[in-house]
Amino acid sequence: ELITFFGTNYDIPEDLGGEVELWLEDEQYILTQSFLCFVPAGMQHCPLSLRRVDRPIFHFTIGPGSQYK
Repeated sequence: ELITFFGTNYDIPEDLGGEVELWLEDEQYILTQSFLCFVPAGMQHCPLSLRRVDRPIFHFTIGPGSQYK
């Protein structure tokens, strides 16, 4: 699975324009820059929370499977 969040500040593309909290296994990550996160099969992940939004944030998630389990 790929989890992505991109900021919409075209002058500074790495600036997320907010703050995202993401848990992978038992580790918490607080992200303030645009990112793409690869989650290997079987890895526990989430919760995922938008902690702060200063401007619009583009988000998408994709997975290789044909169904969600």
